[in-house]
Amino acid sequence: MVQHSSFLKLSLSDGASLAYNIFGLEQLQKGNLPLVLIGGRSNIKIDWERLIPSLSQKRAVLAYDHRGIGDSTYSTPDKNDDITIVSMARDLLALVEHVGWKDVDIIGFSMGGVILQQLLLLPCHATEATPLPFRVHHALLTGTMCSPIQLPRVLPPHYISNAPASGQLMTAEQKKDLARPMLDASLGPKWVALPENKARYERWLERSITGRPTRTLLKQGRALSKFSFREELINIPSSTKVLVIHGREDIVVPFSYAEEILRSIPHARIVEIGSQRGQVPNYDFGHLWYEYFEVDVWVGVIEEFVDRRDTLLTSRL
Repeated sequence: MVQHSSFLKLSLSDGASLAYNIFGLEQLQKGNLPLVLIGGRSNIKIDWERLIPSLSQKRAVLAYDHRGIGDSTYSTPDKNDDITIVSMARDLLALVEHVGWKDVDIIGFSMGGVILQQLLLLPCHATEATPLPFRVHHALLTGTMCSPIQLPRVLPPHYISNAPASGQLMTAEQKKDLARPMLDASLGPKWVALPENKARYERWLERSITGRPTRTLLKQGRALSKFSFREELINIPSSTKVLVIHGREDIVVPFSYAEEILRSIPHARIVEIGSQRGQVPNYDFGHLWYEYFEVDVWVGVIEEFVDRRDTLLTSRL
């Protein structure tokens, strides 16, 4: 199991800090590009634990916590940092520059996919264009979107009514009751209903109640409601290969948002269906895509894609 109890920390110029781990650092000597994992709203670095052990057998893998969540901090004790998609993309830029990698592959999940798109667009930002000090060779946009959606719509009516009064301390069980609806939506009702997934579900639920401050989740939610760059995606260079991974059973970010990305980034491709390495059995998976199928399926998809240095995938919807 991946251990995240100890971590490295980058102090940003404004006083905030980003906590991160690098796994498989020794793999850099083999010439394989390092892989950066960008989590979604509420995600922390340990949430990638199903993928990291296998991926880090072949390449260095960096997982980190966004500002103000997990082991990362705000810039001041009052925690009033303005969190936007652009600011999170600039935090990521600073982190990759800090570790010194000049060539990388990146996976962005959900909000992380939005951040990844924004990172690729920083060189043509309207008011503060910023060249990337590294090259992104492959971008995997997973369970994500290129225009805002109303994420809370997946939550049932009792989600808010179950919340305790302001200032009231919650028990662990109350925290789990609040976390459960969003977790159920992210994993998908069919996945949750399978008895063989019970232990994994309970592990997700247990860790969902720590290290994820409500203040930060609200800031991240507001950031997801305000970004706007769909018309700019044509500017993502074709030298950055783009693969879309999105399930038709995603009820957090519907599949239509994957179709929108494919229309907006001309050279983007969606993962193929098939039985070969690098393909998925079907698109019948939910928002937390990497909890579906055997982990080797996803490792194969990722490795087959990032190992293709000079060719484009040909599949489209």
